[in-house]
Amino acid sequence: MYDVSFLELVSRYAADKHLRPKSVSTYTAVVRLFRRYLGHEAYPSMVTRPMVIEWRTSIIRTPARPDGITEASWNNYVRHLKALYNFGIKHQLIACSHNPFLEVSVKQPKAPKKSLQPLQR
Repeated sequence: MYDVSFLELVSRYAADKHLRPKSVSTYTAVVRLFRRYLGHEAYPSMVTRPMVIEWRTSIIRTPARPDGITEASWNNYVRHLKALYNFGIKHQLIACSHNPFLEVSVKQPKAPKKSLQPLQR
């Protein structure tokens, strides 16, 4: 079992899945944000579920922090990182057996339905 870096994991995932350049840049951007939070010396095997939940708490928009990201953005980050971890665990590139990004997505608020007023019809 190896213990590759985040960037090596993205590189191997992109090569294996034959991703388009835009997709690779999206994965790289999400990893860069996560590494900025963790510290650049962190490896994927060091990440635990409580660390992921702490990151979620620190970046999601709340009434106290209106400049945070939306729930949809968080769920997008989770999808990308979950896919990387699933790949890394399956191919024994990460020295861990459990994906810390499982079941950490959040429910998105329901947008109100748009309707026309009688005068707008």
